[in-house]
Amino acid sequence: MPALTDFPDRLSPMLVKELRQGLRTRTFVALFLALQALLAVILLAAAGAKTYDDAGPTLSRVIFLLFALAVLVIQPLRGMTAVSSEIRGHTLDLIVLTRLSAWRIVLGKWVALAGQSALLLAAIAPYLILRYFFGRMDLFAELLLLGGIFLASMFLTAATVGLSGSPSLVVRGLLPALGAPLLVVAILVVCLSPGLGEFIGFFSLSDPGSRVVLALGIGLACHVAWSALDFAAAAIAPPAENHATPRRLAALALALAGAAFALAAPAGWAAWTLLPLTVCLTPAIAISLTEPRALLPVVCAPFVRRGAAGRALGRLLYPGWPTGVPFVVPPGACACRSAPASGRASPASSSAPAPARHSTSRTTAATSPATTRATSTGRPTPAPASSP
Repeated sequence: MPALTDFPDRLSPMLVKELRQGLRTRTFVALFLALQALLAVILLAAAGAKTYDDAGPTLSRVIFLLFALAVLVIQPLRGMTAVSSEIRGHTLDLIVLTRLSAWRIVLGKWVALAGQSALLLAAIAPYLILRYFFGRMDLFAELLLLGGIFLASMFLTAATVGLSGSPSLVVRGLLPALGAPLLVVAILVVCLSPGLGEFIGFFSLSDPGSRVVLALGIGLACHVAWSALDFAAAAIAPPAENHATPRRLAALALALAGAAFALAAPAGWAAWTLLPLTVCLTPAIAISLTEPRALLPVVCAPFVRRGAAGRALGRLLYPGWPTGVPFVVPPGACACRSAPASGRASPASSSAPAPARHSTSRTTAATSPATTRATSTGRPTPAPASSP
């Protein structure tokens, strides 16, 4: 079997290019070596301690803290210049000559950053397994939490890669720069607080509700990540590539599904529909209202071939803000329809016991004189005849 000395030809050229450049950057090399050195020193110090009473939970806190800071803060921030660097360097024309679509370019950049985070995960996993020998550990839950942190890193990286395609410096730079300190504070609070054990217990998936919440969160993050990557692909794509129609169709499908779920689900579940639906629809609505108008015959041809129905549908799905304004109406109506549906059962449930209490009191008041007469005379009183 020949030795693997280079990336296989099946991989995307953009992915190979970004991996070769990313693995050689000083940021990744310094991050990888610092993570290994810190964890090795902390593990050796814990192994040399006289007692292992609190060594296990402390090691878990340190591992999760360092890994979360590396892949949730540093790695996503590296995606801030993923697309904008190509635009500033005027290298997109050379990349387009390789017949790579805009989606393959953006996807290759995102997968390269996610692959580097996966390398950090593979390097840190043995330390978590060695921590098992210090006791007081739920191995399945902590490994699943480690995988959850990696998935969150992939979604955050997709968001920064998507924002890097924006021509606005405020959107491209200030939003990630302002969000990074808040994320650092949140990581420190979670990893250093006594409630980390309860957070790890959530990932044991012993409660059916935790499985539903985890699946819903993964689905929501996947849609937001896809929307961000599609935004970056649309920013560098030629006008002949139609990215607006798939995005709007996905938003309409989600809006209809959310409204149907809010109508059919019980009141306890339907109340959670509006917030995820708003998060999913916001990117599509914002992009539809701000994208430039660029209608070419190659974009309109698929709609025109379908006759009057296709032309009418194109008024909602053509690229550009003039069609984005009427497009906002259907998903907005579905979101508004799900809002009262989520709270519809609460008034009925709150007012239902009241008639029961009044009917019970009337029945008691009606039967109390008969009961009194029967008690005083010692003979049972016949029931009154019902009125016709």
